[in-house]
Amino acid sequence: MNTNTKKNGAIALCPIIGLLATQSTSWQDSLLGRTVIGGPMVALLVSMIACNLIPSLDKDFKAGTTFASKKFLNWGIILTGATLSFADILGTGVKALPLIIFNILLSFTVAILVGKKLGVAKNTSVLVGGGTCICGGTAIATLSRIIKAKEEEIAFAMAAIFLFDTLAAFSYPYLIEALNFTPNQFAFVAGTAINDTSSVAGAQATYQGMIGDPSFQGALNVKLVRTTMLIFVAI
Repeated sequence: MNTNTKKNGAIALCPIIGLLATQSTSWQDSLLGRTVIGGPMVALLVSMIACNLIPSLDKDFKAGTTFASKKFLNWGIILTGATLSFADILGTGVKALPLIIFNILLSFTVAILVGKKLGVAKNTSVLVGGGTCICGGTAIATLSRIIKAKEEEIAFAMAAIFLFDTLAAFSYPYLIEALNFTPNQFAFVAGTAINDTSSVAGAQATYQGMIGDPSFQGALNVKLVRTTMLIFVAI
């Protein structure tokens, strides 16, 4: 199998997994009477398991999945944004602004102080702090150019952020339900504490199914306001 065939096959496989993962919410409703895990998180889980069970996947195949993750994810976020209400963003999102600003200050303070205590490079601490309080990989990529971070510093920060981002996206909907929080409280917690926009969307999709309200967009509204803070952090 040549390089292009492997790459194109990987690109085609990604939307197939996405479609099946989306359909899985209907299967969950039929079998369990509710959505237990949202489509985006099903797709992430299936892909992670597949890549670890098939370690022999070569660089040509992974080049296709990397292409899909960059292009499809960007378009997905744009299309998701097109479904959001500007009035809702100014409502729920702006109400969360004091908490967002507090989280930014807390994140950088803890990252730098703890990093210094552990002997972690300052650049790495800054990248972890920025990735935690703003928007994960996007913040790390932006800040790394400004502070001229080394490749190993960027890689460490990316790995740390992705690990905890994934754990948060999977666990927060169930944690919120166990604590009997309201949907508005979920919006504040998920929108300010889960890192990447895609992960917030995934957690929100799970929560939508759990509460039976597909129109709920609170977490993404908060997240979009939080993402704009990257401009001020970069400055």
